[in-house]
Amino acid sequence: MTGRRLRWFKCMASVVALIAIYQAPAVPSSRPTKPIWQSVIPRLVRTTRISIVLPTYLPGGLLDGGGGSTRVYAAIQEVTASRYEIELAATPNCHGVHACHFGTVAGIRCPEGTRLRGRPVSLARGQLGYFLGATCGANCGDAILGWNQRGVDYTITSKAGSLTELVRSANSAIVNGTVRRHALVLSRHLCHSTLKVQRISRARSRHHGSAKAIVS
Repeated sequence: MTGRRLRWFKCMASVVALIAIYQAPAVPSSRPTKPIWQSVIPRLVRTTRISIVLPTYLPGGLLDGGGGSTRVYAAIQEVTASRYEIELAATPNCHGVHACHFGTVAGIRCPEGTRLRGRPVSLARGQLGYFLGATCGANCGDAILGWNQRGVDYTITSKAGSLTELVRSANSAIVNGTVRRHALVLSRHLCHSTLKVQRISRARSRHHGSAKAIVS
């Protein structure tokens, strides 16, 4: 490994440490640090420009072992500058198949004038949510709870989910779930600035060395 690459890896290690410190919770569950989200956060941060909001509680307690022995996977179904959608499922490649699908978490910046539909419900920090119950036939679909936060519509869905559980999940996202992207942007800037300063310093050292050689 070259010296330059080694310095870069050391710098990125500092980045990771900085992000961990910046996102460190004041209480154990105050930030979306659940392991299930760690696989999707980097791509979300790189791609979308809207605030990323992820719940620290999912209906049925899926993030805390409420699903029994069933493992829960998070998979990005779509991510653009103005939206993201993550599926929660029993397999990493469920793609909405009823047998493995648990629900979704999504955010989208909608055009002005569009409104969420459903039964109004009160959420944390004065937010107003809108609930649509699941429809059931041979199988039950997803119940949906959505709210608008800083111009972005966020939704959490749960297969045959209850209003109580969806409200608890939405409140965990509103209070504790905003992913901090600022530390990542700042640390990248610091890394590039540090490497630039190091290159200038080495160039100056070489210049002074050559000047001394000429004088002698």
